[in-house]
Amino acid sequence: MKLEFEALAQLSTKNAAVPAPPGVSSDAHELPWAMVFTTNADGSLSPRGPIRYNGVSYSGPTAKFTHQALFAGVDLTSVQGHGVWAHFDGHTLVVDKFQ
Repeated sequence: MKLEFEALAQLSTKNAAVPAPPGVSSDAHELPWAMVFTTNADGSLSPRGPIRYNGVSYSGPTAKFTHQALFAGVDLTSVQGHGVWAHFDGHTLVVDKFQ
C-alpha cells in the first residue's frame, strides 16, 4: 500500500502543470479514480490508502463503501470512475473535490 501512495505522489508531481480548478487547494492535483479507490469483489469501493474528505478520515482498504453509503456526504458510487482532485497531508491523501 505504501508503494501505491508513493506512486500517487509521483503522479501528482507529474500533473503539477495542470492548474487546480477554482475552490480547490493550490497544491491539489487531478488523479485517476482507479489510483485512489479500488472496486472489491462484492462491488463495494475501498480507498487504496489513508484518505480524508471534509474532515472525515478512513485508514484505507479496510473501509468499504456500498451503493448509497456516504463518505462525508458523497455517494462514491455516483462519482465512480471520475477524476479526483487531491493533495497529500503527510501520508494521507486529502480529497479536495470529486469530478
